[in-house]
Amino acid sequence: MAKTHFESTRRDYNPSVSASIESLFGADLDPEARTRLEMELRRAIERAVPDGIAACDAVGRQIYVNPALCEMLGYAAEELVGVAPPFAYWPEEEHGRIQAAFEQTIRGSAPPEGYALVFQRRSGERFHVQVRIGEMSLPGGVTAYLASVTDVDAQRRAEDALRRSERIYRAIGESIDYGIWICAADGRNTYASQSFLDLVGITQAQCSEFGWGDVLHPDDADATIAAWKECVRTGSHWEREHRFRGVDGQWHSVLARGVPIRDASGQIECWAGINLDIQALKNAERELRERDRRKSEFIAVLAHELRNPLAPMQSAVELLEADRSETSVGEALRVMRRQVRHMTRLVDDLLEANRMDRGTIELRRERVRLRDAIDAAVDSVRGHLRDKGHQLTVELPEAPVALHADPVRVTQAVANVLDNAAKYTPRGGHVSLFAGREGGEVVIRVKDDGVGVAPDQLDAMFDMFTQLDVGEGQARAGLGIGLSLVRSVAELHGGAVVARSEGLGRGLELELRFPATDEAEAAAEKAAAPEPARRRILVVDDNRDAADMLSLLLQRHGNEAETVYDGDAAIAALRSGTFDAALVDLGMPGVDGFDVARAVRSEAALGGVRLIALTGWGRDEDRERSSAAGFDGHLVKPPKVRELFDLLDAL
Repeated sequence: MAKTHFESTRRDYNPSVSASIESLFGADLDPEARTRLEMELRRAIERAVPDGIAACDAVGRQIYVNPALCEMLGYAAEELVGVAPPFAYWPEEEHGRIQAAFEQTIRGSAPPEGYALVFQRRSGERFHVQVRIGEMSLPGGVTAYLASVTDVDAQRRAEDALRRSERIYRAIGESIDYGIWICAADGRNTYASQSFLDLVGITQAQCSEFGWGDVLHPDDADATIAAWKECVRTGSHWEREHRFRGVDGQWHSVLARGVPIRDASGQIECWAGINLDIQALKNAERELRERDRRKSEFIAVLAHELRNPLAPMQSAVELLEADRSETSVGEALRVMRRQVRHMTRLVDDLLEANRMDRGTIELRRERVRLRDAIDAAVDSVRGHLRDKGHQLTVELPEAPVALHADPVRVTQAVANVLDNAAKYTPRGGHVSLFAGREGGEVVIRVKDDGVGVAPDQLDAMFDMFTQLDVGEGQARAGLGIGLSLVRSVAELHGGAVVARSEGLGRGLELELRFPATDEAEAAAEKAAAPEPARRRILVVDDNRDAADMLSLLLQRHGNEAETVYDGDAAIAALRSGTFDAALVDLGMPGVDGFDVARAVRSEAALGGVRLIALTGWGRDEDRERSSAAGFDGHLVKPPKVRELFDLLDAL
């Protein structure tokens, strides 16, 4: 009955609804239609109100609840209207406090901010609410009370979600170098990410309006701001690359992108966009172009370097064909030996450069006498120094000095430094080498009086494929990989290389440093090394010249050597004879070296023979493939006798 009474009096205490009906449909509207329209309008208003609404009579009995309150509490309106307190949504322990609040309202002393109370949903979940209660007069002198109920927890969750969303939004912006920006509809900046502000060293206040233009590159500023204003005028998308001055004093390339944000009518409300740090990409692009240029130059130089030794070798062959005298043979052999050594070194450097670049070099450390490493390096470049008429001075310590290192790599590094000095020192110049121990390091210094290097290029000379400008009238020599290998070898050993020059025409000094070790231990280890054993070796290669010459070389070093020229013959020879090792070319036609290895490893009787792959391929994947086929070692052509015997000793 209370619900009916409340609904029957709505028109009287809410005349604005009736007035709205009259303004829409006129005063002569049928009473029944008027009532129906009023009810529909009130229900629409009820659904639009987000807070819960409840009305009570003077004794506290509920006479009305709106849909929002029903949804908030989980009860139907029929379960709440006509009920006297305590209500189902009052927690039992809260009865007294809520009742006291209602009585305070009846006395007319309710606080304007209302009451902070705890309600309970049908599910049992408790939640905090803010209740504001006001008195209203109904027709006939009836007094009722209208309460609005705000779900404080829901409001707090919404606020927390909003703050969290804002934090995420800002975090996303800050994670982008250099974040996001927002501008007003007229193009004035209103927000920029802190990452961008930190980059350019200005505050948000300084960045606002068009203040960001003050840190643009002078060559970009006017054009960028003019383009931005034109973009704002036309409402088009924004995309532009420009440079900002950073707090580090450098210019940073930034790609800015933005879009207009429009309201329902299509009017631009604001602009939002991002700043992307593209400096690293531009640096990488520039580096790739430079590397491509150096590689192209390297290929041209490589062709030149390979042709150089081929020409005298061709002349030496023609000399031998025309004249077999002792003098001619000796001269031809001298030329061919030197040119083969030169070509071998070129190819070795190429292979080493590839392995160094991929980080696959493995050091075979042992205790090495400094004098032995220097002597080997000097021997390898003595011909080059002699051909250019250079005077070489070598200063070594009287006391023995040793280092724990890979002897092949150390010799290679010192030889490359000496070779570099020979190349860039004019004919008849001077090259000096000092080696000794300083503290816990072995120091090797090579100094020349050659063309020198500009101070700003001293670091660049160690970069791969780099050939420096050595001055007008001076030809650039070499592949540009020798000193890069020197640096890699030194760093792999825990050492370093340093270049010094007073400029072009003033010569160059290169200093190598390696960790030193105890010479006494090196001497004992060297004394204990056994003499090379005499071995019976099978040489397998379809290149008859290569096979025969290697076989003769092995025999000259005290070994028995037999030669075959194809895979089938190799398998037959190994079955019929007893060999300590077989040097097998991989790339033979028909039955290749891999087939030979698999056949040998499949027969138990041949298990004792050591198989060494002999090939022109020296990549890691090539070594892995030969190992998988059953080879015990892998040598790259042309093999060095000492390297071969060291490998045989290690197997």
